[in-house]
Amino acid sequence: MRGKLILSGCIGLAGNAGLMLLLYLLGRANASGALERLAPNDFLVITAYLLLLGLALAEIPLMVSGLRIVARSNARRWLLYAANVIFVFFSAFYAALFIVLSGHYVLGLTIAGTGLLRLAAGAVWIARP
Repeated sequence: MRGKLILSGCIGLAGNAGLMLLLYLLGRANASGALERLAPNDFLVITAYLLLLGLALAEIPLMVSGLRIVARSNARRWLLYAANVIFVFFSAFYAALFIVLSGHYVLGLTIAGTGLLRLAAGAVWIARP
């Protein structure tokens, strides 16, 4: 089961990277500045960053405990693996929201990087008997 959880997490991580690449390419195509960033000052950018990063990190133990319940139940295994894909991929939504609000790609990638923590948490704690 651990191997399939890692594989499904890697699929979610690939989707995460794909969304970040898409946002980067869209940002490069918008180099003319037709779309300005939505957060007008640095205070709002820092607040949004801390809020979204905190949300991405706080969600990990909650989802791991929920996925452990699914793993122990009589539910079909594909449901567990699909939920794991979504769990790992979902950090990209927080990062995408931040990038659209602020235009800071590097900080957005740190939020998307929590997908690695989600992958590791799934491999270590969900698969534990």
